[in-house]
Amino acid sequence: VRRNLERTRLHGFAVNPGLVLEGSWGMGAAVFDQLGRPVGALSLTGIEPRFRPERQEFLGKLLLEEAHRISSTLGGR
Repeated sequence: VRRNLERTRLHGFAVNPGLVLEGSWGMGAAVFDQLGRPVGALSLTGIEPRFRPERQEFLGKLLLEEAHRISSTLGGR
């Protein structure tokens, strides 16, 4: 758990490598309000082959960009 939290802090998004359902992966990024409080999240889900290491960075970047865009619209950071 601590490793996952540290990775999430470092990258800005979380990765669930099939921990809930084998073969089903997910990624998530928080959306913040004007006070910096989390008010929602964006997520991606799919099958394991679509979340290869080389794609995780790409997908995470897109996810984070959209989460930041929504946060900005809400007046967040």
